[in-house]
Amino acid sequence: MNQQRLLFGILEQLKLKQKHMRSKRYTNSVDTPIKQRTFIIVDEGAELSPDIVGSNTEAKQYAKFCQGALSEIARIGGALGYRLIFCTQYTTAQAVPMQVKMNIVARLSFVAAAQISSRVILDDVGAEELPSIPGRAIYKVEKNRIVQVPYINDSFMFKHLEGLQHVIINTK
Repeated sequence: MNQQRLLFGILEQLKLKQKHMRSKRYTNSVDTPIKQRTFIIVDEGAELSPDIVGSNTEAKQYAKFCQGALSEIARIGGALGYRLIFCTQYTTAQAVPMQVKMNIVARLSFVAAAQISSRVILDDVGAEELPSIPGRAIYKVEKNRIVQVPYINDSFMFKHLEGLQHVIINTK
């Protein structure tokens, strides 16, 4: 499983960076000359939920490892310059691990089907009442803000990412 190897590698990098920062007496990458940030993007995090993947024992073990790794990245990665972007369309408590949710700095919710979905992502209602305008969302850091984000189609994305394959890891 490529994702499992990738997450294991990220955890190893995390431990090395933590050791390096301790040796320099750094407590947070923000307060250091280190400018590099590593973004870990999980597209459809619900696929990594042991409660959702089905009854296959191997799939459940895999999902438990992935959720544990993402929880560790969310808990200690921020101070080390790692930024977790966790995405899901299946907004239930089972899809968003509590350790990840509690360490999310910013949240973005597009139109939600129900109040419960809005509460899972934002810890607040409101996303279920957003108008049906593509790209309309609620962005939350310390408070909710209604924002408009652009729609980026595949051709635009591929055109602008051309030549950047060396910095993008795709496990598909």
